[in-house]
Amino acid sequence: MEIGLIAASCTCDYHTASGDLECDEPARIIREGRKDRMVIIGEGAGRLHVKTVSGDLTIKPASSSLAEEPTAARASAARDSEAESQTEADPERTTPMTPPASARVRDLLERLARGEVTVDEAAAKLDETRGAP
Repeated sequence: MEIGLIAASCTCDYHTASGDLECDEPARIIREGRKDRMVIIGEGAGRLHVKTVSGDLTIKPASSSLAEEPTAARASAARDSEAESQTEADPERTTPMTPPASARVRDLLERLARGEVTVDEAAAKLDETRGAP
């Protein structure tokens, strides 16, 4: 697993059954055991918790391409939020899914049993459901 830092300041708490931690940024090792490690990169402002069963972790330095991602993500989130608010403002804008044929057949048979439709009406509806001419 490879993680790219947005800013060069975090505390990484890494737990693994069998894996190794590599850091391409200058870091101070606070704890180093057989199955867990804790390193501080920069001032240690951010928090990073990683747990794996069998996997190495490589921490890459902050770069300009990674720093641009949050801006794009925020813009995308703003668009999603705007779309959601429009949907909430107009609940009729969405349409329910068509129930599966088996649900329509069951509903029709229940209506027939209650006497809400005649046998001929039910037969015609069943033919429609099956796609008969």
